[in-house]
Amino acid sequence: MMEYGADFSTFISRFPGAESVPYLADMAKLEWACLQSYHASDTTTLTLAELSNIPQEQLLNSQLIMHPAVDAIVSEWPIASIWSAVKGLIDGDSIKTSKGEIVVIARPHYDVNVHHIESPLLDFLKLLTDGHVISDAASLLLDKLPEFDVGSALLSLTQIGVFAECRVAGNPNY
Repeated sequence: MMEYGADFSTFISRFPGAESVPYLADMAKLEWACLQSYHASDTTTLTLAELSNIPQEQLLNSQLIMHPAVDAIVSEWPIASIWSAVKGLIDGDSIKTSKGEIVVIARPHYDVNVHHIESPLLDFLKLLTDGHVISDAASLLLDKLPEFDVGSALLSLTQIGVFAECRVAGNPNY
């Protein structure tokens, strides 16, 4: 029963009657990701206080482990804005349908949240979830985007609740 709807977005993308609503398949992906997030393992999220207690040198050489309830969707449509309008959080008239959005779905404190993020933040998140320590992920991204602010990125991602833990270098449990 938990897998019911897993392929619905694919069905919609191929359904002849859905061409008039081109963002509908991506909205179905978002709905599915929210459902998966809701039913993911219960784990606490890493807090800013926990991160701030780690000495900077150790933190830079640490791995951040993604929370099991986190997912990301890259869409050519403004699905985060549409989602927010449907939920009554923004005015739907302000949505610009010509601009795609990147969405991160997270469930800190057991509430599923949808967040619109920019591409560099997603790139950083992917590097971290691929197992890079913070300094290596930052270095790889800064080579492409020298203006990237690593501190702000860590702050944003931690506030969203994407990390479950920080595996600190030098810790015997690392």
